[in-house]
Parts: sequence; structure tokens; C-alpha cells
Amino acid sequence: GRLTVTDRGPGVEASLRDRILREPFVQGDSSNTREHGGLGLSLYIASGVLNACGGQLRIGPEGQGGSFRMMLPLWKGESVA
Repeated sequence: GRLTVTDRGPGVEASLRDRILREPFVQGDSSNTREHGGLGLSLYIASGVLNACGGQLRIGPEGQGGSFRMMLPLWKGESVA
């Protein structure tokens, strides 16, 4: 399954996208911390959880706001009665 979340924040520079997902507490611009909140930890955690489940998190193209796509393989299970 796929889920895309888009926000109206400052977006993420292309050069920082992979680093944000690999290192905790990394932000695109630390001057935005007080204005937009957070310490750059939630994307790192979400990426780790999705990777552990066989999925992935991708950060979308730069522009107005951020775009975050979560992909997770889903299997149709058997019904238990």
C-alpha cells in the first residue's frame, strides 16, 4: 500500500533527503526549529519502522511544502473464523 502526506512547511532540499532518513536529529534548516517545531527525529523513526516491515519512506520533490510517500508491502491474509 502507498500513502502520501503533503504539508505546507519549507520542504526539504534534495541534498539532505537521504541524510534526514539515515541520521536522527538532522533537519533541512535548523533556523526553522522554533517556527515549525520538531528536532528532525520523526522522519528517521518512521523510515526505520517502514524499513523493518519491508517498506520504505521517500521524500518528494522540493517546492512549496514537503511530500512524504510511505510504501509498505501488504498481503491479503486468510480469514480466521
